[in-house]
Amino acid sequence: MANQIQVRLKTTNDEFAVPDSTTSVPASVGSDQLNKLVHSLLTNLDKDSIPDFDFFIADDLLRTSLEDFVAAREDISSEHVLDILYLEQKASPEPQDSVNHDDWVAGIDVRNGLILSACYDNTVCLWDAKDGSKKQQIPSHTAPVRDVAFIDVDENKNATFVSVSHDQTVVLHKYCSETNTIEGINVGKGHARSVDCVSVDPTKQYVATGSFDTNLKIWSANLTNIDEAIEEDGDEGSGSKKAKNSSKAPTRTPLVTIAGHKEGIAGVTWMESATEVITCSWDHTIRIWDAEMATIKTELVGNKAFFDVSYSPEKKMLLAASCERTIRMYDPRSSEGLIVKSAYSSHQGWVSSVDWCKGNDQMFVSGSHDSLLKIWDVRACKTPLFDLRGHSDQVLAVSWQEPAIIVSGGADNDMKIFKSNVK
Repeated sequence: MANQIQVRLKTTNDEFAVPDSTTSVPASVGSDQLNKLVHSLLTNLDKDSIPDFDFFIADDLLRTSLEDFVAAREDISSEHVLDILYLEQKASPEPQDSVNHDDWVAGIDVRNGLILSACYDNTVCLWDAKDGSKKQQIPSHTAPVRDVAFIDVDENKNATFVSVSHDQTVVLHKYCSETNTIEGINVGKGHARSVDCVSVDPTKQYVATGSFDTNLKIWSANLTNIDEAIEEDGDEGSGSKKAKNSSKAPTRTPLVTIAGHKEGIAGVTWMESATEVITCSWDHTIRIWDAEMATIKTELVGNKAFFDVSYSPEKKMLLAASCERTIRMYDPRSSEGLIVKSAYSSHQGWVSSVDWCKGNDQMFVSGSHDSLLKIWDVRACKTPLFDLRGHSDQVLAVSWQEPAIIVSGGADNDMKIFKSNVK
């Protein structure tokens, strides 16, 4: 191994760009020494205004010396010039709140300062994201609740949302923040087995659900006959209301049923419009469907059962979690070449959940059966930016739908809220 390595430093932030030239550095240097080098080269800036940086080489983060990094990579040689991308270092997320449930927390969604959690105690809980306080616990189901999704939350935090359950139902709720009550529910019936995943389209007109009956169903997101579904419950304290038992609520049927998967559907998400929806299944496939025509458009075949999918409209990329330790990023529109664009490996257990950071298409979060959340930059495939600890059992659900907070649910019955510190 040579004592000196030739490097070329580059950045996407022109404010902190250094001269585009080759520099020799000792092979023993790591990120601390490279930070000092970049700081010394930025002679035109006030030293106090220069942040620390993370350094990316090929498809990974530098967390060791250059010498050790190159030695571990067969595709990189110390005899060639190393192109090093440096980007402003992100602050580590901080624990904000931890909220205990009575059973597993299997689904999470976040919108406009509200958090939804799906619990195996048959209830949906609504929380204030600011302080982790519980607003409502809603007994809309007769079996464990598997997933939840907001349909809409207005500026006054009045909300409509949907939950799905092992009881085979799809329940839509309307919440009034002024009175802190559930004003009504609709119950969707049509699935023949447990409903495990739900997603609302970008126009807020449709709900997509996936079930272990192998079917994808599309429902209207508009609640009907809400006044008929109000019930007073004196045991819950002054002024509060519970949703009626689902058997007494207005019922509805799906608009469309789409068959095609050979095993249960574990994850569902919409693309940019209300016409394309993505499902992933235990049958080792990811499918993109035309929701209007009820036909398949694309099929991606994997090696293992898939558990979750997340689509970025900005990046046009799809993340998939499966019963292996690797998260894969797909280009669902690719017609030639490798559809798998990147594979992210660091978890030591099955990856159960994945979610893009809303508003930052370079970052995402993953949750695993190894009890960890990991924060990733898409440009580093082998080393996450951060490991988030706190869960004592499998992580079952993650959400990064508000850039300021990351929320997770687990088999330890806990919901964790982290302040993301990511800009």
